[in-house]
Amino acid sequence: MTGAERVFRRLGGEGWIVLSGSLAAPGGSQRDLGDRILERLDLSLEPLLATGPHADEAAASDFAEEVEAWLGLPVRRVELQRLREEDWTQVGLLTMTGGPVAAWLDGLGEIPNRATPLADLGEGSLLYAAGEAAQAMGSWAPLPPSCQLVPGLGWLPGAIVLLGETDPMECAEVRDGLGGPGKKYALGLPPGAILAIGPEGEAEVWGDVRPTLALGRGWSQR
Repeated sequence: MTGAERVFRRLGGEGWIVLSGSLAAPGGSQRDLGDRILERLDLSLEPLLATGPHADEAAASDFAEEVEAWLGLPVRRVELQRLREEDWTQVGLLTMTGGPVAAWLDGLGEIPNRATPLADLGEGSLLYAAGEAAQAMGSWAPLPPSCQLVPGLGWLPGAIVLLGETDPMECAEVRDGLGGPGKKYALGLPPGAILAIGPEGEAEVWGDVRPTLALGRGWSQR
């Protein structure tokens, strides 16, 4: 097992999780993103775009149009509160965008009589979480404006995902959170940073900027 696979543990099936600080279309300046997605995407599955209540509607519409032109497939849109009712086994590229973070925690947390829906994302599927949706993925999620940490979805065990942070340790709440026991880490997603995590914990940079990483104290303890 490599160092990346030890750090970037994740729940779910055979699909990939892609984290981005903002919604970037897989084309144009992010050509590498598009190529990487196509390498792993099953085009027989439906592209789905889920938006939180504070999503930038113009950006979401532009994204959907670009993806439709790129894949040659219609992108179906759904609001966050309906996402938990979807059959994730039939979704190829599942894009989540918009905020606030609390809406993703409420909308996708504690689904009765169902394991994490990530388990339904099989080979050929990708979860592309942008902005606040990416922040909800970890074991803890930062809430604005003070960066207070609350329980996250836990789909990335041990993680705290931060937006626009070149140094995750600048946030006092994060420093305190990483100081306790257990193998925790903070992942910063500055503009242009995109990190993809595979089903075996593989970690690949798919953006123009490298994410930042701060390991908690527990990583130095045996």
